[in-house]
Amino acid sequence: MDQPQTVALSTSELIARITDPSRCTDIARQLQALDTHDDASEFHASKWQLLTNVLRVSEAEFLASELALQSVLSLMLTDRFVSTDVLTAMAQWLVQFNSGKSSESLSACNLLDSKLTSTEQEGTYLELIKQMYVMLRNVGLRQSLAEMLEKLVFTKEQAKKVVRSGMLRALLQVALEHPDEVVDAILLHNFDLVGTRVASLVCFEAATLELSRKKNAEKENVVLADRKRQDVCELVVTLMLSGSSLVFTDAVRMLQLLINNEPCRALLLTIPNLRGALEKAHTLVRLKGSKLLHDEYLKELCEAQYGLLGPEIDAFERKNGSVIGLLSNDEVVLRDDDLAGEHGLELALTCKTRGNAFFRRGNYPAACAFYRRAIAVLRAAQLQVETSQQSLSIEKLLARCTIGASVQVCSHQGDKWQDAMVSDVKNNGDSSKIEVLYDASGREDEWVAISRIRLRMNTALLTAFDDLAVTTTKPFSASPMR
Repeated sequence: MDQPQTVALSTSELIARITDPSRCTDIARQLQALDTHDDASEFHASKWQLLTNVLRVSEAEFLASELALQSVLSLMLTDRFVSTDVLTAMAQWLVQFNSGKSSESLSACNLLDSKLTSTEQEGTYLELIKQMYVMLRNVGLRQSLAEMLEKLVFTKEQAKKVVRSGMLRALLQVALEHPDEVVDAILLHNFDLVGTRVASLVCFEAATLELSRKKNAEKENVVLADRKRQDVCELVVTLMLSGSSLVFTDAVRMLQLLINNEPCRALLLTIPNLRGALEKAHTLVRLKGSKLLHDEYLKELCEAQYGLLGPEIDAFERKNGSVIGLLSNDEVVLRDDDLAGEHGLELALTCKTRGNAFFRRGNYPAACAFYRRAIAVLRAAQLQVETSQQSLSIEKLLARCTIGASVQVCSHQGDKWQDAMVSDVKNNGDSSKIEVLYDASGREDEWVAISRIRLRMNTALLTAFDDLAVTTTKPFSASPMR
């Protein structure tokens, strides 16, 4: 009987790698029994069941080299289209490999890094895993394959391989096409499991930490399909914010799958990072020099998604408030007292802090929105304080002109104001005099009429305003969106 052609080792040669005779007697009998199968499908299915048994008894000894891994890959590529039963048997071999000690001993021979590039055969384990996951309907086997894949991804390059192969998108598509609620939750979890692992290597650390925090909170409860759909939507949007163009483009396609799925479509508008992801996509496909500028399909897809979801987010926020927690101008109400400046600074700092959080996740549009709001709050607070101080009566102005107070002095011509500090006061009602020390060098101290004096924000608060205004404008130039 002809044996399948392999790159390196045949089935018999692989089994012969077991050196302990006491463990291979039963295996040898099973190998001899293969010759009794007349049906090709039965033969190949039995062969893979045999190889799975070999894994169970020989563990690391069976696959102690890259050569052995390539040999198994060659066998799989040869048998992959024989029948569903054979594909199932091969999937069980992979699951057994992942669960046994052999996988632990092969850290240097990761399945994702093993491939064949000969003239006769070309392929990877990742392609096979994708085929198995899509074609096999066994929920438990699909779950085992997803868990195996999640454990195989250690590096950024391996994460990119998963994305490049279309595996991640296949996981999502399979989950969205399944109507059963219980099974749906499992399949959604499979995508979430692998996707979160990929995101941890290709997305901004702050974004993946946020995903992990939510996952840890969910472990305490039974997670239903609706909650998993929410997780999936958040994950896809997070992947869109990745700095990798490969990951970004695949995430755009995955977003379209969510848009076409009615249950997920309803949840998308509640994702805080969605608008930022859409704006990033809309900008990148039009940005001169962008790698994506010449991809017409992607360009049309990004523009269509932006045109569709942008207005829907606007309508949702008009009804429910800002998804990202950004206060509108009408909602920013400053205190109408002497603490208006401090209150404005506090609000601006809050906006800056929230903006920084979005910036660290890669959501530059949302970050910039918070920074702009912080600057607007500062300006409004400063204007309110100055207007209030300038409208004080002489009596109240004198009460605040204590030694050390920050003031401004009007020139004799009435067209310029200079910063100064109060050093002494002669209280005489409307004829009161104030001695001032000018901030500008070269100016002598002088006594000026109270009518030429107005208060200004205290130096410490004014400095805090100026410093915050500078720090909130810096990220605009740092953002890749510009």
